[in-house]
Amino acid sequence: MERYQDKVVLITGAGDVAEAAAKRLLCEGAKVAFSDFSQEALDAAISGLKAEGWDGERLMGIKCDVRKYEECEAAANAVLARWGQIDTLVATAGIIRHCPIDEMTEAQWQDVVDVNLTGAFHMIRACLPLFIRRRAGSIVNITSVSGMMGNPGQANYASSKAGLIGLTKTIAREVASRGITVNAVAPGF
Repeated sequence: MERYQDKVVLITGAGDVAEAAAKRLLCEGAKVAFSDFSQEALDAAISGLKAEGWDGERLMGIKCDVRKYEECEAAANAVLARWGQIDTLVATAGIIRHCPIDEMTEAQWQDVVDVNLTGAFHMIRACLPLFIRRRAGSIVNITSVSGMMGNPGQANYASSKAGLIGLTKTIAREVASRGITVNAVAPGF
């Protein structure tokens, strides 16, 4: 039996990292729900997986802007309505807006922080009560080596990913005694 047999995973974002995570989880028996602000990205991810032979009954797409808590809560509720549980949250939603710090606008800063850091916070808040009630669950936040070492032209991105590392460590300490694991993965270039 696969490790994720009959487990439900909610993945924020529907890009390359999300799709790669979904493929691995599907191999392990999971049901996977993607959430993304772009219906086009959702459709492409699900269509691509179906074209590779994955069972559409084990896939779900939910339009959700992680910058808005109400939409994250609605996404979690949609997964619950369909499959009755969420076992794992994988927060991959993220954007990059390259710009040297001396040219970066307030909007460029805020947009990246709102998606990459606040978006993860919102979805964690939406899913965590479910995990606490069951005294089980896992959260995996996708951060970046840029959050640990910085990168020219990415003050907004590196700061958001460093913040996500701090958020991960803090929540892990808060909920470990309740049977919930919280980890971060920091891919490189």
